[in-house]
Amino acid sequence: MAEVLLFDTTLRDGEQSRDFNPDFEERLRIALQLDRVGIDVIELASSDDDETRLADSASIAGRLENATACCLATTDEGAIEVAHSVLANTAKTRIHLYLDARRVHAMMDSDSERKAALEAVTAAIEFARPRFDQVQFSPQDASRANAQSLRELAACAFAAGAQTFSIADTVGTASPAHIGELFDFVREPFADDADVIWSIHAHDHAGNAVDNVITAIENGVRQVEGTLGGIGPSGGNTDLIKVLARLPVLGRQKSDDPASTEALPTELSDYDLFGEFYSGQDFLRRSGQREQVETGGRQQQRAGAPEQAPPGQNFFDQHEHGDGGDAEQVHDATDEQQQH
Repeated sequence: MAEVLLFDTTLRDGEQSRDFNPDFEERLRIALQLDRVGIDVIELASSDDDETRLADSASIAGRLENATACCLATTDEGAIEVAHSVLANTAKTRIHLYLDARRVHAMMDSDSERKAALEAVTAAIEFARPRFDQVQFSPQDASRANAQSLRELAACAFAAGAQTFSIADTVGTASPAHIGELFDFVREPFADDADVIWSIHAHDHAGNAVDNVITAIENGVRQVEGTLGGIGPSGGNTDLIKVLARLPVLGRQKSDDPASTEALPTELSDYDLFGEFYSGQDFLRRSGQREQVETGGRQQQRAGAPEQAPPGQNFFDQHEHGDGGDAEQVHDATDEQQQH
């Protein structure tokens, strides 16, 4: 069976949720539990984080025993150096480079824009490659970008030394059909290259994130990015737990050997990584994320409370979505740093 790699960004993109604000000790406990159950990559930080958060993330990264620690960064050399400093004392490291949406879309405007984008990607990956064990590259807002541009960016990234290429549905509006066609087209020149890894990062504004991920896996994707409970900004992220529940249906699992130490847990209780300190009313009180009351045996949400479902409750419950903002607008510079 093919292996599906799990990339968890609960402690990076997940923390962009307005109501999920774990402190250092809580972030550490979440990271160590993710590490224990066999998550392959844990994204802990962005090069744009403040100094305190970067220091906290560095401390957490240094305590991971199995997972690869990852930091998000732009193609700027200064950002790459920041990411390197965060992961300097970590056993296994990855940098997650991205090209912002404006530059990705501008590749269609002129040959000069296209050339500049490709040169920036090449330079960034070549600069990062000696500093990290692994390099992942993502064009932001890829699901709405020109497919030929994505194919060129993939060729450029792999040639420069990246091992993983991720397609992001940044605004969360892509359909499974579109995702399937997009991966089929972009991957076609590399279909016989077993060394490259294709990844998907799907946001959930339209409620398609899990279906988009499953479609991507069916079209050759070997890495899934998401968060626990789908927590994240606006409409939320891909819920990794729901993806895991559907992997056996596809005949895919973490390991061919169920007894392997890499095999994933199969009990729902094993997935509840937040249980100790984000459970029940304690979670609701501390996060302020969703306040519920019992009415006639049904749970109802209080008026005015955000609709992002909290992690640590039943991950298999129907995920509820916020309004997600204006999905037709590309985020401003700050949002572009944080949302993929």
